[in-house]
Amino acid sequence: MKNVIEELYYSDVFHIFSTDPMDDEYHRLMKDIIKAEEDLINTYPGALALFTEYQDASSAIDSVCRRHDFVCGFRLGAQFVMEMLKPVK
Repeated sequence: MKNVIEELYYSDVFHIFSTDPMDDEYHRLMKDIIKAEEDLINTYPGALALFTEYQDASSAIDSVCRRHDFVCGFRLGAQFVMEMLKPVK
């Protein structure tokens, strides 16, 4: 872990990445992904290993981006708090 903000991101203090299991948009998009994956593998069965490698790399970069966005958002929130604590002129 690099800093306390990243440690907070990896902890289970907030459940910020949980989705509503009844969220229609999430389910619709997930079905689209599953169908596209099935079509790709059925069309190019030899590409399964390469596709899996792609998914792993994509997931890893997504994780790095989510962590970065979390840290930036947290810092922005802290800047808002610091601004609010300044005396009113």
